[in-house]
Amino acid sequence: MRFTLIILAASASICCSQPLGAGTEQQLKPYYLGGVEFDCQLDHEPCEGTQTYCRSEEWRKEDGYETEQACLAAREKPENAVDAGVQDLPFCYSNLLATGNSRDICNDWKKKGSNATEIPQSLRKKLPKCKTAVSLTRACNPHPGGN
Repeated sequence: MRFTLIILAASASICCSQPLGAGTEQQLKPYYLGGVEFDCQLDHEPCEGTQTYCRSEEWRKEDGYETEQACLAAREKPENAVDAGVQDLPFCYSNLLATGNSRDICNDWKKKGSNATEIPQSLRKKLPKCKTAVSLTRACNPHPGGN
């Protein structure tokens, strides 16, 4: 009886020491483009590709696209290409932080419509290193769900 109790106690402590499902989640490796590392858990598009990104209702709706076709149409424009937005993202982000006024600038960008294909001249003067609308949108929203 005592021996059975010890075995049951040992089994319970082993089985319950890890939360259910621990170690079963697939951790995506970082993605590198132009020397920039992206966390694929947070920034899905460069890691998964635009087609996969646009197929995901959750991801595309975060960026304001109602349909897969609308997402693809916008993302396939040369000025909105992921690579273009990704290449200058670190420079744009550091430029944004250096202003000391990033919150107001990002709020202004969102009011102007962060789905815009070009950065307005007023913001270009403040952020000369932000070359594309995509990079400014990403600099203002480095993680899904916003700041």
